[in-house]
Amino acid sequence: MRIKHLLIGLITAAAAIACKQEDPVIVPEMNLSQTVATVSADGGNVSFEVTSNVDWTASYSEDWVSVSPSAGKSSSSPVKVSVSVDPNESAASRNATVTISADKISKTFKVSQEGKVEEKPVPVEITWGVVGALVGNDWKSDVAMSKNGSWLVAEGVEFEEVKFKIRGNGTWEDATNVGLAPGSDNAELNSKITVVTAEYAKANLGGDAADIKVDAEPGTYDVYFNFDNLEVWVMTPGYKPGDEVPSPGDDEPEYSIDGKQWVGTFGEGQAIIDFGYTLEDGLIIAVQDGDAYVPYMMGEYYVAKADATSGTVIFVEYDADLGDYLDPVEFPYSSLSETFVEITIDALGGKAVFAAADKTYEIDMNAGGSDDDGPEGSVVNGKYWFIEPQNQKVMTALDESVTYGNPAAVDAVDGASTPENAYTLTYDPDWSCFTIQDSYGRYLYSAVMADGGLCKTISVSETLPAGEREKAYYMWVVYAVGDGTYDIYNNETYYSITYSPENDNWEIYDPYEPDFANMYPTLVKAE
Repeated sequence: MRIKHLLIGLITAAAAIACKQEDPVIVPEMNLSQTVATVSADGGNVSFEVTSNVDWTASYSEDWVSVSPSAGKSSSSPVKVSVSVDPNESAASRNATVTISADKISKTFKVSQEGKVEEKPVPVEITWGVVGALVGNDWKSDVAMSKNGSWLVAEGVEFEEVKFKIRGNGTWEDATNVGLAPGSDNAELNSKITVVTAEYAKANLGGDAADIKVDAEPGTYDVYFNFDNLEVWVMTPGYKPGDEVPSPGDDEPEYSIDGKQWVGTFGEGQAIIDFGYTLEDGLIIAVQDGDAYVPYMMGEYYVAKADATSGTVIFVEYDADLGDYLDPVEFPYSSLSETFVEITIDALGGKAVFAAADKTYEIDMNAGGSDDDGPEGSVVNGKYWFIEPQNQKVMTALDESVTYGNPAAVDAVDGASTPENAYTLTYDPDWSCFTIQDSYGRYLYSAVMADGGLCKTISVSETLPAGEREKAYYMWVVYAVGDGTYDIYNNETYYSITYSPENDNWEIYDPYEPDFANMYPTLVKAE
């Protein structure tokens, strides 16, 4: 039995050892019942409660406050902390912070105390006036103030700089010499300005009353003064203290370039700039093609306003041939009104004036589309002469012995030419473009030089290449400009077939180059 009892004792002891746990870890937590309080200039007491699961101590930032108790034990019950605030003998408000610290955490209680309001003697038979940096009267004589309700007012005071004082009877007697407390920041226009007398400032603030300076442009203002409250307002003319004064520009009409159609000229025709009117969030630049308007550029946009009448349109064009968006470009605008705006669009020739549309312009979104029968619009498969209309210059075919060069220009005869100068346009629905063949059956293409630069000469080939990437240089977009001419540009290089008046020949040229002076052709059906 003794052995049994001994074993039972050992087992009990082992179990006690095995079940012993470490002391729990206490996570410090602390809360204050409030964190801010305001006390009058006379001082007094405010309080708050501390609830903390760890011991804490209290400290304060300024010697004009004291705290009781200054420490406390952990407790689930809140502990009241009283903060005693001394009277404020200064006209300036002040702030103090009480910090409750426990372990690695702390909380703050902020005390704000108002400044002392000066007890003023009641003036007897005092004539008040404004003196300062006035136009034509720099600190020389006073602008008299007249009674208006509870206010003394000087209307239409012209300031070279909004800097002044208010004084009684045109003298600098300390009791009626009114300005800002020494060291004060500049005051604000159309806002309450608390002032002091020189008498009070010298007795309590360590110096003379300072000039009243207002952050405002030189100009004409109304000055309001209440001696009983030692309160000054510098007001925009026509407004009284406490009125809500609109900011500069608030009364200006708000115009918008957005959500409208704007009409201007492009070459000899019209262009429509459509800001989200036809397509939500879409910008369309459309040009005239006969009686219709067809898209010239189309994509997404947003408007970055600079002010009420100017800004920048950020345009991201969608290239249907690439099936992708191009890099953003900027269209600055200015002089915006309800009916007109100036917009700079390089693709339309630079800055131009556009008028708000007085009607809705329908844009043919299907223009340039295709089906199995070919393209829609005025250009269909067939033979055409390329004729520059102003000079009536016809594009000839390159000599049969060469594969590239600048086709010669010859005069048109009665708006036509010979079969040898006709070019065959054939629509390719897979590319939404045309191939162009000369009278020898050779395909026109835009060549790239060995250094990667683009040739201004036209190249020809007996056959089309097999590769899709290479074939892109043989594909041509035929775009109606709107003045009867066509911008016939390469699908890959974007160079356009143009007549050069300088060289009296034909070439392909970048129409966006600054020195571009070439001319687009008309397409005359070769019957």
